[in-house]
Amino acid sequence: MSASPVVLLSGATGRIGKILTTALIQEGYLVAGISRKDEETPQAGYIPLRADLHAPDAAESIRAALDTQQLNPAHFIHAACDLENIISGDSLSMPAENFHKEFHMAVVAPYAVSMMLLARGGLETITNISSMYGNVAVNTGLYAEGETPSRIHYNTAKAAQIHFTKDLAVRLAPKGVRVNCVSYGGVKGRTPDAFQARYAKLCPQGRMLDDADLAEPVCFLLRPGASGVVGHNIVVDGGWTVW
Repeated sequence: MSASPVVLLSGATGRIGKILTTALIQEGYLVAGISRKDEETPQAGYIPLRADLHAPDAAESIRAALDTQQLNPAHFIHAACDLENIISGDSLSMPAENFHKEFHMAVVAPYAVSMMLLARGGLETITNISSMYGNVAVNTGLYAEGETPSRIHYNTAKAAQIHFTKDLAVRLAPKGVRVNCVSYGGVKGRTPDAFQARYAKLCPQGRMLDDADLAEPVCFLLRPGASGVVGHNIVVDGGWTVW
């Protein structure tokens, strides 16, 4: 059993997941990272757990992996996404299957894993990673001709994830488990300069998020100093959703 508090992190090999992993290790946590990908040589303080959250037995597979590693997470951060499903289709015409997969990833999978961890005992916090588009509808003025706006199934699932966070928080607060959410705005790195310029004009802070903006709000929610923060959606978007 690890002497350091354990964080179970889904989506650990994604861009946000990697940033969170590094920050959490620096904070003194041991990170058990869930991913569908085979890991390269992991850094100190990180233990890879391979699992597919779309699989019906995903929670049981994760439980078995935790037992094998003798790990009992105090914290669960759900940052996983299915990038292929997110970018499939156009902005509006979306097959029902894509809606189902996105809702499963945003709500059903984290619910199953959360219930598995709750049954094990020792769980203190659950943090879901959502999006500004779970708070407001897509602004089509951000996108130039020929660009596809954020897909409707992704935005809808992220809105559901925020409500799931609140509802689960009410039910688990009496059990001593704090459930919260962090909703990010757009992050630099995957968009051309012209897109970033348009984004800046629509955002009060006048910029997209940097990698350095991402980890601290999540780390805060795990600390004892956040013991009174329950059921909230912390919005980290430079003011995008204020307007």
